Amino acid sequence: MLERVTTEFVAAEDRLRLAGVSAEGRVVLWLTRRLLERLLPALFAWLEGTGPAADGAAGAMGAAPALWEFQQQWAQSAALAALQAGPPVPADAADAVGLVTTVSVASSAAALSLTFMDEAQGLEAVLPMSAANLRQWLQVVWRQYVRAEWPLELWPAWLREEPGGSAGTRPAYLH
Repeated sequence: MLERVTTEFVAAEDRLRLAGVSAEGRVVLWLTRRLLERLLPALFAWLEGTGPAADGAAGAMGAAPALWEFQQQWAQSAALAALQAGPPVPADAADAVGLVTTVSVASSAAALSLTFMDEAQGLEAVLPMSAANLRQWLQVVWRQYVRAEWPLELWPAWLREEPGGSAGTRPAYLH
């Protein structure tokens, strides 16, 4: 189970590198844009169905979409305010390296778990996250998408906004 991760875009690879550390050691996982564009909508949908923004008629973009959007932005802002920077996980000291081909998502009402798998290598790494942790990680991934100059259409407006500051005021990676 990954305890801490650093996510960053590597231009030479044209993909995201997720360097993680667990009790078993360090791992580097490569995430392609194609894989992310299949995974991200499921993560957005899970967040949009949890927490105060999902309560009442506005939860599914029902009667009050402006209020619902504000609630999502507020939850995102609160998660970012709680983000504490730490030292990056070194990618060069990895015990295992894999190209993620499959991601399994297991969720409950309060948390979810992403299992990244490189089936060819037999590599598997689990990243458990609360809703706040997921919001923080998605903000990091958003910044890496911008840095990579990848298409941004799939990203919801509530995540594109960064209330209380610009993208340059917070770390570009999550630890």
